[in-house]
Amino acid sequence: MNWKVREGLHGLIGKMKLPGTALIVEDVCVRPERIAEAAEEIRALTRRVSELNDSVSKMVQRQLAAQPKKPAKRARRQVAAKPGRARAQRSKTAG
Repeated sequence: MNWKVREGLHGLIGKMKLPGTALIVEDVCVRPERIAEAAEEIRALTRRVSELNDSVSKMVQRQLAAQPKKPAKRARRQVAAKPGRARAQRSKTAG
């Protein structure tokens, strides 16, 4: 029964996650008398990971902003010549 609940919650939480984020599920075994302490330690760990992620994200944004912008390349338009027009122009110049 517990396994079915776990699997159901995994799918439900996975559907609620934000785009571009990942869901990590880790099983933890804790003695009942230490559940509150373990929960606080896990919450502190996730806060540190979140802060690290924010720091890395800001660093990358600063680096990208500091890079000189390259001018956009202009796309060359290629116009396909119509076969009849090319032949007509060649005959005018030949004669």
